[in-house]
Amino acid sequence: MQKRKIIEEKAIFIDVQETLVKNGNFLDKKLYSNMLKAQNRGAEIIIFTLAEPISTARYLKNLGVDTALFPVRNKFPYRGHLFSGLIVDDATPKEQGFLTKPNVYDATGRIFNHLVQQLELFPKLKFQTLLKRYQSPLPVKEFQR
Repeated sequence: MQKRKIIEEKAIFIDVQETLVKNGNFLDKKLYSNMLKAQNRGAEIIIFTLAEPISTARYLKNLGVDTALFPVRNKFPYRGHLFSGLIVDDATPKEQGFLTKPNVYDATGRIFNHLVQQLELFPKLKFQTLLKRYQSPLPVKEFQR
């Protein structure tokens, strides 16, 4: 059995199917626009998929996604591990085998949308400062049991 570990990435992990891309081939333009806004304000955004990353990147590029700005990574290396950041995904972390810190899963994109709205209202705020408001620290001791 693989030993669980803590992956401390302060990124926003955006799922592809039924999150960034709806109904098979339609890019969620609002989500993509918010990704660009957040990235311009210092957020690291990773496109997260169970599919093969290179072919997914080509597919997304054809839909208009700038894959040079947003790396595409496979979800598999994160399974069974605890990682921080914000997950925007239609499937829960538990369903996918992820362990996450509390309050960083966003099924609907509402938390992410709210964070971007706050960035627009307060130009001096940094994205990571806002994201911390939604994170609750998980004691490492508790995780290692």
